Amino acid sequence: MKSLSPQQSRVLSWLTIRGPLSSAGAMTQIGICDLPKRVSELRRLGYPIDGKRIESTDRYGGHTHYTRYTLAKQ
Repeated sequence: MKSLSPQQSRVLSWLTIRGPLSSAGAMTQIGICDLPKRVSELRRLGYPIDGKRIESTDRYGGHTHYTRYTLAKQ
């Protein structure tokens, strides 16, 4: 299997050890600015990552959504 980039490794490690991860968490916790891109790359390499769309309210009271990624149960 192809070796992982440092960012891919950080994302996979977080999902394995700590659990769900969103783009905001990826940026603040592990320094990843484009989480969807890293998840896409990991999926292409065969890692079973699920994404769930979460509807929420932003800090200004507006409607927003984001994706929370988790490792799929096997």
